[in-house]
Amino acid sequence: MNKTQRKNLAEAVSLLSNLTDRPDDDQLTPDDVKKVINDAESIVTSTAEEEREKFDNLSEGLQAGPTGQGLEEAADNLESVTFPDVDDFDLDTTEGREGLAEAIQAAIDEIEAV
Repeated sequence: MNKTQRKNLAEAVSLLSNLTDRPDDDQLTPDDVKKVINDAESIVTSTAEEEREKFDNLSEGLQAGPTGQGLEEAADNLESVTFPDVDDFDLDTTEGREGLAEAIQAAIDEIEAV
């Protein structure tokens, strides 16, 4: 992954982290939360597509080598990041907000593991 892609992933993590830092913020509507999650998901998806394209453009020999394997692994890991569906959580309850915060943190952990 190049420097720009890492910067983009850091931005996705930052967007999501801002949500987990404010689980009881009544200013955030479910639509606000969905938008932030969708923005972060778009960044991760775009980065995964870029990595997959780089891998696909390598010769078979390079795909089988360490560079190719690294690109493929990064693409696979980014493609498998699970982003929470806000509609699955009742944001009117503490339990729902905490559950969403945990699901967002799990997505952050998956992104940071790449």
